Amino acid sequence: MIQVGCSKSPTLSEAPSDEEAVTAIKAFIQTTPITALSPIQILEKGKRGQNGAWPFKVKFTASRFINYTKREEFVKEATYDISRSQNKTGKSMWVAAEEK
Repeated sequence: MIQVGCSKSPTLSEAPSDEEAVTAIKAFIQTTPITALSPIQILEKGKRGQNGAWPFKVKFTASRFINYTKREEFVKEATYDISRSQNKTGKSMWVAAEEK
């Protein structure tokens, strides 16, 4: 299952800015059972892939609940693909999907 998060309108030919990528990643994280506790730090930006997405490798401190009672904190390092999409009103935006 791929989950996505979104950010503001992109231009047609440019890569997302760091701010746009972080906003899209934050929106994606809100759809998962984890919570980001620290600012998202961009470790590496990749070149645009054949699928049209730009990979962003990031790191942040996160937390999640285990068995609904115990909270666990951990450092998450992951790569997110940032690509263009449209919302229900047809507005263009950036979306994030975590690479597995």
